[in-house]
Amino acid sequence: MASLYNKRDIWYISIMANKKRITKSLRTKDYRTAKKIKSFTETHILQEINGLVESNARLDFKDLVNRYLKTNHSWSKATYDLSKMILGSQISGIPFRLIQLLEQFISDILISVGNEELRIT
Repeated sequence: MASLYNKRDIWYISIMANKKRITKSLRTKDYRTAKKIKSFTETHILQEINGLVESNARLDFKDLVNRYLKTNHSWSKATYDLSKMILGSQISGIPFRLIQLLEQFISDILISVGNEELRIT
């Protein structure tokens, strides 16, 4: 059973598990809100302890990026591709260069236009 307590106007949850005390901030000043999220937070902490869920705080950057990109953000394909390119370049250690992206974008436009004259109005 978890308990709620208040410290400097912020509500916390405290759980005893495996002879260890685990404390986590609920990030709220409102007691009613703290009561509402107490059971969810308690369940999540117990799942982490038992290895059913892995905390984002314990993931390395590559795994965190993969989890982030797999999450449904309702992005357009272009936004997803750009995010994947930027984050992928960070993982590989190759710095992302915006100018290279613009050059590729312009090149793609010119190829799609073909031999027709490109007019910007």
